[in-house]
Amino acid sequence: MLRTTIAPVLVAFLGISLGIVQAQEQRPNRPRRPDDAGGAEQGPGREGPGRPGPGGFGGPMRMPPFLRPLPEADLVSLVAMPEVQKELGLSAEQVQKSQAIVEKLQGDMRSTMEGFDFRETFEIEPEERDKKFAVLRSKQETVGQGAFQDLNKLLEPPQWSRLSELDLQRAGAGALRRPPVAERLKITGEQREKLEGILDQAPPFLPPEVRREIDEQALAVLNDSQKDELKKLQGKSFEFPVAQFGGFPGGPGFGGPGFGGPGGPGGPGFGPGGPGFGGPGGPGFGPPGGGERKLLAQFDLDKNGWLNAEERAEARKGGGGRGGRRGGFGPPGGRREEEPATPGPKVAKSDVQPLTGELYADNVIRTIFIDFETEKWEEELADFYRTDVDVPATVTVDGKTYPMVGIQFRGMSSFGMVGAGHKRSLNVTFDLVDKQQNLLGARTLNLLNSHEDASFLHTVLYSHVAGQYIPTPRANFVRVVINGESWGLYVNTEQFNKDFLARHFSNPKGARWKVPGSPGGRGGLQYLGDDLERYKQIYAIKSKDREESWQALANLTKVLTETPLEQLEAALDPILDVDGALWFLALEATLINGDGYWVRASDYSLFLDAEGRFHILPHDMNETFQVAMGPGMMGGGRGGRGGFGGFGGFGPPGGFPGGPGGGPPGGFGPGGPGPGGDRPRGPEGAEGARPPRPRRPDGNAPPEGERGDRAGRDGPRGEGP
Repeated sequence: MLRTTIAPVLVAFLGISLGIVQAQEQRPNRPRRPDDAGGAEQGPGREGPGRPGPGGFGGPMRMPPFLRPLPEADLVSLVAMPEVQKELGLSAEQVQKSQAIVEKLQGDMRSTMEGFDFRETFEIEPEERDKKFAVLRSKQETVGQGAFQDLNKLLEPPQWSRLSELDLQRAGAGALRRPPVAERLKITGEQREKLEGILDQAPPFLPPEVRREIDEQALAVLNDSQKDELKKLQGKSFEFPVAQFGGFPGGPGFGGPGFGGPGGPGGPGFGPGGPGFGGPGGPGFGPPGGGERKLLAQFDLDKNGWLNAEERAEARKGGGGRGGRRGGFGPPGGRREEEPATPGPKVAKSDVQPLTGELYADNVIRTIFIDFETEKWEEELADFYRTDVDVPATVTVDGKTYPMVGIQFRGMSSFGMVGAGHKRSLNVTFDLVDKQQNLLGARTLNLLNSHEDASFLHTVLYSHVAGQYIPTPRANFVRVVINGESWGLYVNTEQFNKDFLARHFSNPKGARWKVPGSPGGRGGLQYLGDDLERYKQIYAIKSKDREESWQALANLTKVLTETPLEQLEAALDPILDVDGALWFLALEATLINGDGYWVRASDYSLFLDAEGRFHILPHDMNETFQVAMGPGMMGGGRGGRGGFGGFGGFGPPGGFPGGPGGGPPGGFGPGGPGPGGDRPRGPEGAEGARPPRPRRPDGNAPPEGERGDRAGRDGPRGEGP
C-alpha cells in the first residue's frame, strides 16, 4: 500500500518551496525592489487599458520575485473562465482567440524557465540568487506584457470595463495595494500602515476561509464612504466559480485595463494588480473535449456514418469546424516563430521493409503510409478540426493496406501553436467504416507531433515507468508518410477505450471519462452539488451516457469533499481504488507531469468498473519531466491538487504539491505528511510494497528480435525512414 509512502515526495517538494521563502526572509534589511515602491502613472481610459506599471505600497513579498503574482497572466486566466466569457459577452471568435492567447502564454512561460536549475539556488550567495530570480522575473514580466497586449487587441471597450471590475472583485482586499485604488479611496497613512500589517503578514498559501477572514480584517480598516467607493469600482457583484486552488496575497500592481475601458469615460485607468486574496484560477474553455462541433448528422445525407467527398465539400462551405483553411486560430503572434515549411523527402512503400512484433514494442519503428484522395488534405483536415468528421484515407502498414481509415487533426496546442505545412498531431481511426478493421489489435492510433518535447521521449518514458505500477496507455515511435512525402517521427500512444480496459481489468464493462485538457482545468474531483449538468460541463464521458454513472461520479466527489478525515479511507474504499489513486498521484508528482491532475486538474482518465469502484488513470503524458506551467499550480490539503493559484505563480519543476493541513475544500489529493509514518516502498514482496501487477505478453515489454533504428528528432518535418 502507498497510503504512507507519498509523504516523502510531498516533503521534498515542500522543502524547495519553504527553503526559498525562508532564504528570502532571513536576509536582513533586504532593500525593496524598485517595483515595490509607490504609484505608477496609468494611461487614460479612453486610450485603452492602462499600461503595466509598478506596484503599490507594502513590505517585501514573502516569496521570491519569480513567485509573485503576474497580473497580466491573471487577466488571461479571468478571460479563460467560461462564466467570465459569458459575462463579458465574448463572441465565438473571441473565445477561440482567447484560447490561443492562453496557449501561447503557457508555452512562453515555460520557455522562460528553460535552463534554470532551482537546485543551484541553494548553493550560491543570497545576492547572486536574487539576481537569478530577478532575471527570471523580468522574462516572465515581458511574456505577461505580450499576453496583455494580445488581450488588449481582442476585447472591446465595454468588455475591458467589465473585466477590470471583475478583476477587482477577485482581488478582494489585495486591490487596496494598487496605487490608483488607494488614491481613489483616499487611503490615509494610518490606514496604509494597518493594511500593511494585515496583508504583508499573511503566508503565501491560504485556505479560502482564512483568506476571507483576512479580507474582512483589511476591509474593516476602511470607513463607510471608502467601502462604498470600492464597491462602485468593483461594479455589479459577480459569482465566480468555486475555487479549486488558492492564490497569493495581492502583490504589486501592474496596471491593466482602465476602469472605463478603451474608449470609455476619461480619467486615469485603474489597472489590476496581483490576484489578491483568493479568486479561483481560470477554469477551462466551455464543454469538455474543447467544444467539438457536430456536423456529421447534418451533412451525412446517405446516413452511412461518414461523409464522402461531396458531403464534406458541402460541409466545408460553412467553414467546417473551428480550424479554418489556414488551420489553427488566434490573433497575429499567437504562435511562436516557425521556420518556413519545406517538403519532406519522397518515400515509396517499396523502400520500407515490413516489420513483425507488437504494435507498441519499443524495439521497432514502423512506417505508416497515409494516402488521401486529394493533395489538399491538410486544408481539409484543418477545416474539420474539432468536429465529428473524419477525412477518409488509405493506410498501409507492413505491406498491408487498410481502406477507409478516418483521419483527424488532434490536440490543442499541438494544433493551434503549429502552423500550416508543419507537423501536427493526428488521430487515426481504422474502424471508421469497417467496424472489424484494426491494426495489430488497435482500432485507433494517437500520433503525437511532440511539438514541445525535442527529445520525443517524455510520453514513452512516462508510459514505461507508470505502466509498471498502474494501467497506463502504451507508447512507442512510428514514422509517417503522407501522399508519398515523409512527415518524420511521431509518438504513437494507445487509445483509452474498451480494448485498453480489457488488457488491464478482468471485466472491462463500466463507464469511461476523459477529463479534457484546458488552460484552467476544473476536473479536480471537487463536489459541485447535485446538479449533474455541472459535472457534464467538465468531464467528457466516452462510454454510454447513463444517469447512474454521473450519479456515481457526483457521489465520489461528495465523499472526497465532505467526509471527515478520520473516516475518509473507510468511506472511499468501496468506491475508489485508493491504492491505485495514490500510485497515480505519486507518479504524477515524481515524473513531473506539468499538464495533468496535480497542476491543471485535467488531462487524465476515469474508469468506473462494474463493481462500482473508480480508477484514476494517466492520459496525456507529453508534458512530463519538465517545469510545470499550468495555471493553479498549488492547491494544498487533501481537498485540492498541487500548484500555485491562478496564472500568477510559475514555480519549480512539478510545482509544489499541497502543504500539510488546510487547503481549499473539495477535489482530491493528499495534503502532505500525515499520521502513520513515512515508510518508503521496499522491494517487491517487502512490507509496504505494492504487490507486483501481473503483466501480459502484450504489455510494454518489447518482444525478442533485432533492435530497430534509434528514435531521434527528425526536425520540423523529419527525414525519411
